Amino acid sequence: MSLLLALSVLTACGRKAEIAPMQGESPAAAPAALSKQAGGTESAAAEPAQQRYLALTHRYTIEAAPLRMRAVIDAHLARCRALDCIVQNESFTSPANDSLPNGHLAVRVARKQAAAFAAGLAGPDARVLRQMTDTEDRTLQVVDVEARIANLQQLRERLRALMGDARSGVKDLVEIERQLAETQGELDSLAAQRKVLAMETDRELFEIDYVAQRSAVERGMLDPVRDALLGVGHTVAGSLSALITFIAGAAVWLLPAWLLWRFLRARRRRDED
Repeated sequence: MSLLLALSVLTACGRKAEIAPMQGESPAAAPAALSKQAGGTESAAAEPAQQRYLALTHRYTIEAAPLRMRAVIDAHLARCRALDCIVQNESFTSPANDSLPNGHLAVRVARKQAAAFAAGLAGPDARVLRQMTDTEDRTLQVVDVEARIANLQQLRERLRALMGDARSGVKDLVEIERQLAETQGELDSLAAQRKVLAMETDRELFEIDYVAQRSAVERGMLDPVRDALLGVGHTVAGSLSALITFIAGAAVWLLPAWLLWRFLRARRRRDED
């Protein structure tokens, strides 16, 4: 019975320890505050700055000649594999009929090699049309998950110590094993969360869209034809607009004119009779 009581106290302490770091500014701030109260001589300026965990996403639009786009994508993939890089998604649509090719690439590059990868995106066959970077702060999530993992690991060790206690009865062992399995399950889930966060904060995501470069004929020679067609369209639209306006204006007088015609016709018939 005493072991069951101890087990319930340990479990409650473990759950309380998980929640406690969330009540302050951050789990990492709690040890610093306790140390400051014990010493009484540390100043706020002397406290080390908390490490920040940032998730960076770079979005690129790259223009390439239709016949060279596949080669450009392959070159970027080769550069990725030469670095500490993970390919998350790669796609390429070949030209068909009158459609132009297009492609997409999503890779995660180690932060220390992200600048080197970005520098190799532009080249003789590839032109960067636009680039933007999004930054998301994951610091609170990382600190919270790490604190919960540490607390659950301590709880797991206490439960394992109780498993080896010779005074434990069968009922106590069953309860301890149940609590140990729950604790291990929570630890596995948190470890998976931490792995995802590490992927987001230790590596920078590059989202690259590839678009086909227009030929000189498309850019220049056909422009007058396009302008002429647009001019015809504007002329037709203007004429149609004028016609609609005229019909709308005339419709206002149609009913009075018809009534007047009926009145005059009826009057003429009476005069003839």
